Amino acid sequence: RLLAKETELVRSGLSTYQELLEQVQASGIDAMEDIEKDLDRTFPGHTFIDTEKGRTALRNMLSAYAASNPELGYCQSMNFIAAVLLVVMEADGDATSEEEAFWTFATIENCIVPHYHMHGLFGCRVDSRVLFSLVQDKLPELHSHLTNMSVVPEISFISWFMCLFVNTLPIKSALRVWDCLLAQQEDILLRVGLALLTMCERVLRVADNPFDLNQTLQAAPKRINDADKLIKIALSDGVTAEQIKKLRAQHQNDIRLEERRINELRQEKTDEQKLAQEFIPGHDQDEKVVHNGGGVVVQLANGELLCATALVTTFRLALVPRCSSVTEDVISMPLLAISTIEPVEGGVRAGNGSVVNSC
Repeated sequence: RLLAKETELVRSGLSTYQELLEQVQASGIDAMEDIEKDLDRTFPGHTFIDTEKGRTALRNMLSAYAASNPELGYCQSMNFIAAVLLVVMEADGDATSEEEAFWTFATIENCIVPHYHMHGLFGCRVDSRVLFSLVQDKLPELHSHLTNMSVVPEISFISWFMCLFVNTLPIKSALRVWDCLLAQQEDILLRVGLALLTMCERVLRVADNPFDLNQTLQAAPKRINDADKLIKIALSDGVTAEQIKKLRAQHQNDIRLEERRINELRQEKTDEQKLAQEFIPGHDQDEKVVHNGGGVVVQLANGELLCATALVTTFRLALVPRCSSVTEDVISMPLLAISTIEPVEGGVRAGNGSVVNSC
């Protein structure tokens, strides 16, 4: 009922549940192998999920969703969210419980946490960093301790968001969080994360090494049985929606810049590997490139600085200028200096401080 409007919008934009299942049966989906692997890992021993009927219903839900959203497909942790919905709907005794669970699941994924399970878990990574920023603001002593213990938010907190606190909190507490989630959307997950850390602050600060701290971060939330207290703290944290919005924008931008830089470095590595493969050896036909030394700044005997790729061959160190696509254009010895590159605006700086313009 809380999601009636959103669910109706999702239904109107997709095929019927039966049509999606028929599509899976006829054409299959790329994610089916991953889904099958996770079925037996989902609440083993549960009186409904760990039965043939329960596994079939879970398989249907996950495969139908992957068919309805092929760009997203399936992501680990979706199985736990879908399983909880199946258990809740089954408990209501509705004959259409599987289909109703599917539409609620699709609404959560498409409307409430649309970025959480996308490629690279972008939304979960963003909110893990946002939570750490909120801890810095609201619990500065705990933040300092976590930082000293080398806590990486995308490692320590990401599972909380991936599973929407299922497997993090006791199931009754997790379902109370879901009530708020369905009513108030995804901001509540950040508030619950902050409330959880507030309630666990004392035991977390006792941990005096990274291993113990990590163990405590996993174990302490499972003892939060007072859901009323958890929600009360979450809803009175003093954090504004505008503050969360700004932090999200900041960390989204940071992560996109990091990903862009990683892709650039990968491309540079690919270009250098290609250059090594295309390197034309000297007159001795036995000369081969045995190691790609990467980028260097080279100062020639005449004082000229060049940006080059260093290739170690079976007989020599060959340096191919980055500005040249002519593989025969190999820098001759002797060299006065070789330094690693330091990127600067407009080019690179050599170890002696001289700047070479970008090629």
